[in-house]
Amino acid sequence: MGIIEITESAAAKIKVLLEKSEPKAEALLVSVIGGGCSGYKYKIEYLDKLENKPEFAEEVTKDGVTVVVDPTAEVYIVGTTMDYVETLTSAGFEFKNPNQTAGCGCGKSFSV
Repeated sequence: MGIIEITESAAAKIKVLLEKSEPKAEALLVSVIGGGCSGYKYKIEYLDKLENKPEFAEEVTKDGVTVVVDPTAEVYIVGTTMDYVETLTSAGFEFKNPNQTAGCGCGKSFSV
């Protein structure tokens, strides 16, 4: 089991986001921060240069795009699948986390 799996849909969206980013980013950085109704929420931000990634951070590459997982988040998201989903009413990244024990109604926060 890897730290995080990136679906084809997520990789395609990440590629678009990285191409449009200003200044040009080389990867996305995924971390977990306190907040939301259930205790934790995911934070996604641009990482301008891979050489600037946090020490001990893991990189996952899929279809030519790279996601870096903040080392402080690893214990919370190991084995998670990152997907990108579009519906009639919303679009965004979704995380299917096997470590999650509860989540809020809106799906934006979780607990482990």
